[in-house]
Amino acid sequence: MTNFVSFYDNSQCIGGSRAYGNPEIPLAPVASVNWILSTAGRHVITANDGKTTQTLTLDVQPAPAGSTPAKPVPPPAGCSQLDRLLNAGSS
Repeated sequence: MTNFVSFYDNSQCIGGSRAYGNPEIPLAPVASVNWILSTAGRHVITANDGKTTQTLTLDVQPAPAGSTPAKPVPPPAGCSQLDRLLNAGSS
């Protein structure tokens, strides 16, 4: 069964995706999410598949003055228990 991973930035859900096997590392599933930072400062990124949680802390610098901001991504999918159930068959 494929696990569903939800991703968080400072405890706010930023999306989720199914975890798939990686042929280069057979025992390490891979999941990803598209996300654009909206603020500078410390960000604690968390990935949770319902069984285990991994975190990464980032210190993000402000964008240079006069730079063009990135276009926002659509609202995140994969943040609810229903998303987890529909996408991975588990809750």
